Amino acid sequence: MKRLTAREIVERAGLDAGDLVGRLTSAAGQEFATFYHYTIMEAACSTGAVDQRLSGIIADMRAEERRHFETLVERIYELDGYMPADIHVLMDLAGRPEAPNVDDESDLITALLDTERRAVDTYADLCALTEGKDHRTYRLVLALHAEEGEHEAWVREFLGEEGRARIHRGFRGRSPHVSRYRSPGSTE
Repeated sequence: MKRLTAREIVERAGLDAGDLVGRLTSAAGQEFATFYHYTIMEAACSTGAVDQRLSGIIADMRAEERRHFETLVERIYELDGYMPADIHVLMDLAGRPEAPNVDDESDLITALLDTERRAVDTYADLCALTEGKDHRTYRLVLALHAEEGEHEAWVREFLGEEGRARIHRGFRGRSPHVSRYRSPGSTE
């Protein structure tokens, strides 16, 4: 008996695998762009112009965004998809997010909150699309949704707003929700 591929399983469940791969690729592009921007923010924070607590939050978020990107890429390839070879195509799919003004802490905070809110919305949409149809992708995007919500909570906590993040900072990219969906041979 022939073993079904992940793509065939998704299609038999009633999902358009090409559409799903396209949405996951767009999300991966957003994660890559976010990782890139957070890397720039973290470097700018090292000059001491920004509160070091915020710098630590950005460092933790940056590490987790990299993990999110890598995990999405794995799922895309499991579904017989591929990542664009041209980085410009990937950024077009991601909507070409703009880099924040790294010289202004207020702009950094606004950019962080906006970026994390967009990610939460992206993963909520993917959850709605895959729920009850593609269990692996659903659990993965649900985990991503939870971690992006945690990132937003970290920033709000920094601002002194009510509510506390359930997963506290300091994981440095461990991605507690997402790590269980990584392939066994994946690097930390």
